[in-house]
Amino acid sequence: MNAVRKKLLLRLLIYAAILVTGMIYLLLCLNGMGAGCFFYEHFHLTCISCGATRALMAILRLDFRTAVSCHPVFTLAVYPIGALIALQDIAVTAWNLLTGKDRLSFLQ
Repeated sequence: MNAVRKKLLLRLLIYAAILVTGMIYLLLCLNGMGAGCFFYEHFHLTCISCGATRALMAILRLDFRTAVSCHPVFTLAVYPIGALIALQDIAVTAWNLLTGKDRLSFLQ
């Protein structure tokens, strides 16, 4: 196995690890055991990303009205753009691994 193929497999493995970690955190949050906001718990002030986790949980429940009310910027811009970039990178990486070609993704 050449070095390029190993890099592509490692990249897909990292994505898989991120996905598994996210799913575990999601299950913890849905059961009421997720981590709270460190900044708010210690300083009792809201930070610029307050509501982002609540918005993500609302999106996962398909409750878009609540998600927008929790944090409109993350709901309407950051999460969709981040998801599209990650999905495009995963698709290009898998394509390169299967075909042996060297196409670049947005993240490369």
